[in-house]
Amino acid sequence: MTKTLCSAPFFHQVVHSTGQYNLCCSARTTTGKDYSDWNGADYQAIRKHMLEEDELPAECLLCTEQEESGAGSQREQLFRLYNSLDRPALDTVTGTSMDAPISLDLRMNNLCNLSCRMCGPEASTMILKEAKKNPDLPLWDDHDVKLAEKVHPFDIETLIKNAGSIFDLSLLGGEPSVQPESIALLEELVRLKKTNIRLFITTNGTNHNPKFFNLIQQFKRLCVTVSIDGWGKQHEYIRGPGANWDTIWKNVKKIQGMANNPKMMLQQTVTTLNIFDFWKLNKFNDTGIEIMTFHTYGPPKYSPMNIPDKWKKIAISIAKENSQYEENSNIWHQMNKPGDIKFVKGMKDYTAMLDSVRNQYLIDNFPIAYEMFEDIG
Repeated sequence: MTKTLCSAPFFHQVVHSTGQYNLCCSARTTTGKDYSDWNGADYQAIRKHMLEEDELPAECLLCTEQEESGAGSQREQLFRLYNSLDRPALDTVTGTSMDAPISLDLRMNNLCNLSCRMCGPEASTMILKEAKKNPDLPLWDDHDVKLAEKVHPFDIETLIKNAGSIFDLSLLGGEPSVQPESIALLEELVRLKKTNIRLFITTNGTNHNPKFFNLIQQFKRLCVTVSIDGWGKQHEYIRGPGANWDTIWKNVKKIQGMANNPKMMLQQTVTTLNIFDFWKLNKFNDTGIEIMTFHTYGPPKYSPMNIPDKWKKIAISIAKENSQYEENSNIWHQMNKPGDIKFVKGMKDYTAMLDSVRNQYLIDNFPIAYEMFEDIG
């Protein structure tokens, strides 16, 4: 793998519920580029750039920053995936001499049963409903109800028609276990006997839909990631009404015990809210499942990078006390960057407004974060 080449444009594609197509989930959106046509001019141009130029294009800025910090990147992950697919030959016109991507990252629609605090209406129908009911509630910096209303029915018929070309499939949310489109695609793959593909599911773990889980048990190379952002009531606070901790933890163990022995991961996003408490998941985890913890790349108000230096030191001290400090992790690398306290003040106001709407209280769930908010005034 060279530092000026990424395999993503040659075999991988991300499709969002809003109809937006991206090179990968980390790619920055570039104005004027159209990545909906797999063999179109923009795809051909970026493939040519990857093979001939001595620097990565603008879309790849995030991966470049992550690699320079010593953290892992999506580019590295996709190269590992590409290598596992027997390294198909790279072609500037079609990517891998096929007429469709062989690796798909799909967000079918925004149908979801939770309203996670760091999410937006285009990824959750529950947040869309809450936002419409409370129009004065500020959302993510780049989230908008109008954007959510652009969510359109996924072209599931075309997707099913091309299902035979898929070697690697990721289903994300909304929440895939409640989406009829995800179930329809899985049924078609089973019908085609394509159960040897690599299937990645990201779920919130609240819904153990028998039909969905009976389908994914038929796939021999299954990886299930459960999004967990805290332990017990702290997770419930972040994930909102419907995130019952006892149910989620029972479902985690049900998935772990499935007959096809899936690879599992718990994914925890570190934000301004849980930066002082994220270590608890690792301490109390009794499943043996690996936990992947990373710094949010969401809106600035959620980024611990922006908390005052005094509180950054407190967060590091708490992490060290609980054996959760790894100097080279992307959490602390991001924390070491200069921040802007105005975002934390915005987060304080937003949290208070959302607490009022949801009848929740930050002080009852994250007392150290509450103390920090009070300290900054």
